Amino acid sequence: MRIARTLALIAVTTATPAAALAQTHATDRGSILVGGQAGFTSAKSDSDGEDSPRFNSLSLAPRILLFVSPGLALGGQVLFGYSSSDDNSTTALGIGPEVAYYFGGADKTTHPYVTASFQYVRTSDEDDNTQSGRTLSGAAGLLVLITPSVGLDAQAYIRRSTASFSGFASDLEQTAFGLSFGISAFVF
Repeated sequence: MRIARTLALIAVTTATPAAALAQTHATDRGSILVGGQAGFTSAKSDSDGEDSPRFNSLSLAPRILLFVSPGLALGGQVLFGYSSSDDNSTTALGIGPEVAYYFGGADKTTHPYVTASFQYVRTSDEDDNTQSGRTLSGAAGLLVLITPSVGLDAQAYIRRSTASFSGFASDLEQTAFGLSFGISAFVF
């Protein structure tokens, strides 16, 4: 009898904190978002006051976020990108932190959101020129849950980048606008 009470007491004391921290929905505290965006960008650059040709870019950005309170998530993002212009193409790799806020509660299947991220990026082109830089991005989007733990999202973003090229005296600054689409899986 004493062993049964002791086991019951252990079960209650270990289960109570776990139940108190249990997540009830995708954007609840403690949930983890694993997902990513794929995007296409078309932009013009300005280097020392001179326009350069328009270039197109395709990107893939997987991310992982932890919800630290309902709706508020912190985490990181990795960037894989490919860009091309008139006679050149580049590949980019980046990594950095991200913060996001998802609006809506447990009973909602659509969640508008805003997100901001900062990345350190390293780029190389077909002539083996390299650049290092930083990118600051902001976005507003909509997540639509197709199951309680999987959602599709679309977002409009603005991205401000600054890069230093090896062998060049001036930095490149770029502002890009675009749309991206993705999928998110929630672990809760």
